[in-house]
Amino acid sequence: MNEPNAVTFMGCTGKDRNAEIMSRKAKEVGLNVVYQVKDCVPTGTCAVLITNNDRSLVAHLGAASHFTEGHLLEENNWQLIEKAKIFYITVM
Repeated sequence: MNEPNAVTFMGCTGKDRNAEIMSRKAKEVGLNVVYQVKDCVPTGTCAVLITNNDRSLVAHLGAASHFTEGHLLEENNWQLIEKAKIFYITVM
């Protein structure tokens, strides 16, 4: 979107190296990330196999499956939601 922090992503990560990499890479491209962090579970991972025009995914959801409504309701996070114009939500 050529505007830093124009898009916010919320999700849940572990407190590990994968979360650090994911957060750093997202910020490098101007994405505002607001992760809920869980110490007791690892950040989810995904293996991707691409063959020609086909792709196969194998995912380990890890911390992603521990995201809670409480994270959305935190005052700073809710303010981001109130300002949003478009939402994309997935539910497990």
